[in-house]
Amino acid sequence: TDHDECLPVYTNAFPSWAAWRDPASGAVGGDCRGMYFGLNSNEGEGCGSVLYTTDIDTFKVPSVTVEAFVKSGYTQALSNWKNLIMLGGRNTETAWSLRANKNGTLQWQMSPEEGSLIGFATVDNKGINLVDGNWHHIAFTFDGTTQEVLVYIDYVLVGRKSCNVPLYYVDDRKLEIGAYNVNNYGRWQGWIDEVRISDEALPVEGFLRCEQIPTASNAGVCDSG
Repeated sequence: TDHDECLPVYTNAFPSWAAWRDPASGAVGGDCRGMYFGLNSNEGEGCGSVLYTTDIDTFKVPSVTVEAFVKSGYTQALSNWKNLIMLGGRNTETAWSLRANKNGTLQWQMSPEEGSLIGFATVDNKGINLVDGNWHHIAFTFDGTTQEVLVYIDYVLVGRKSCNVPLYYVDDRKLEIGAYNVNNYGRWQGWIDEVRISDEALPVEGFLRCEQIPTASNAGVCDSG
């Protein structure tokens, strides 16, 4: 059976930017392309609705930074929230997640223990609309010592929460990108690129940054590394 229609397709959806840089190591990567997530698993122009893995032991860390570049492909207002990145499972089994709300705000959530209510970090987008069709960098950090979460959009601190509990990990769950619980609910439509999970609470200066590739017009002013 030919499954080519379900294979990932990378699109040149990050105009005039072609690399990311890790400020700590100086590593540069990226290729001016993002992965498109659609509403149907066989949409034919992207990776389908979700990427996921059940091999999550590496991600069970007391402190964590999760970041990515996202770009909405919606042509009208969202009807409900959409999953961007999550680790866990249904409702009270969510170790952490980042969602786009229907008003264009970013939401972080966690379940402090199995069967308990989910805690949310209040986020003020500072006027940034996640579903405006532009690329945005999103991130959160969780410090396992202070048990505080910080949420960022475009390198601006937009939310924080003192959780007073550690991150709670449930076995046999998934890391999911682009949808919730590998089903039709909360599917993101648009691009997600350069997802990175670090085993420490990075300062904002340590987040991935965009690098512009020199052209004839900017070669003299752009640091290409």
